[in-house]
Amino acid sequence: MSKPKKWYKTFFNAICYIFISLVSASISIATFSFLALFIWFQSYLGEFRNFTIKKDFTIKEVHYYPISLEQAPNHLKNAFLASNAIYNFDPLLKYVANKLLRRDPKPIRDRMFKEAFLTLGLKLFMPKDDLFAFYLDCIYLGNNSFGVEAGARIYFAKHVEELTLAEAAALAVLSVGPAEFNPFKNPEILKQKQPYVLKQMLVLSWISEAEYNQAVSQPLVYKSMLNRNK
Repeated sequence: MSKPKKWYKTFFNAICYIFISLVSASISIATFSFLALFIWFQSYLGEFRNFTIKKDFTIKEVHYYPISLEQAPNHLKNAFLASNAIYNFDPLLKYVANKLLRRDPKPIRDRMFKEAFLTLGLKLFMPKDDLFAFYLDCIYLGNNSFGVEAGARIYFAKHVEELTLAEAAALAVLSVGPAEFNPFKNPEILKQKQPYVLKQMLVLSWISEAEYNQAVSQPLVYKSMLNRNK
């Protein structure tokens, strides 16, 4: 005569079945959500790849000279990372998402949710170098200038690869407050803020103390050469 099954074995089997079912359902939902996000993100991928600032404006005074990330010197990249505290890339993701959503032809009634999903899509599917290149290429630096190349030409009559550490730090300050720190109107205020960027770079070991001291002591001479193409 067979022994009757104990109730706790039946209960345990039921719990295991429920647990496995929940895990399977969670995996299915997560997979579906990931694929849905990826497909939705593709609608913005082309916009990201072909983005150009000049599409946003009809006025001729906009200054924009696209460059590759390789053209920007390391000290300029680090200055912008330090000034905006975007070395953790979260603010950078939000900036890029906001730029892309501004170009959305459909009414954005649920902008907060779209921005959150687009930010997640950028974080999951886009290389960090591409995001940072987009940022440096599009950031507004005042006086109708967009991107670091335009900033270099307008404020220092140079190409971006010619900027000194001191000049790069000054441009980085402008990315935080282009109107407030406009060097053509408030050169003293910009010069006061520039050491904060350099100090942050020093703290992060991106520059040496000697480089910091040299950059802080370097006079900033502002001059514009908007028509310099070579």
